[in-house]
Amino acid sequence: MSCTGHKKSRSHRRAKRRNSRGIITTYQRRATSPDETITISDEPTKLYLDIVKYRAKRDNIPYAVSDEYLKKLYVDQNKRCAISGLKILFYTGKTPQASRPRVKALTTASLDRINSNNGYVEGNVRWVHKEYNMLKCNLSDEKLLEMCHNVVIHNLRKKIFESYNASRSTH
Repeated sequence: MSCTGHKKSRSHRRAKRRNSRGIITTYQRRATSPDETITISDEPTKLYLDIVKYRAKRDNIPYAVSDEYLKKLYVDQNKRCAISGLKILFYTGKTPQASRPRVKALTTASLDRINSNNGYVEGNVRWVHKEYNMLKCNLSDEKLLEMCHNVVIHNLRKKIFESYNASRSTH
């Protein structure tokens, strides 16, 4: 019997996984088979590029880059995030349906618009790690880096202060 046309039962629901900061990072099916294989690729897949095109169309964002341009850009970036240098990977879609939420969570690639006011056009896109893109949202690179700098400085000062206080209390 097909699952379409009726409300999903409890067994169909997916569990939300949160990281240490409380941010939802994955949706995982409650019961997965141990013999399911995870298939990811180190090259942009047709499935991934089709998803980007679909979202751009849905959100009314201009999309004028070819798949070939995006694949070449990925290779030109050494298959790494343009900002952090982290390796980025793509979901292939060649897995059993039950594994797909888990595999999508392992996809680390994200196509970033450098200037969020412009569309997906040559010269305004780059491959980045998806977590960087989530942090960036609509900020400029400069603003995001400034905020990251402030976080690092604040935490370094805090550690120095704590270390100083700890050394004073032992004397």
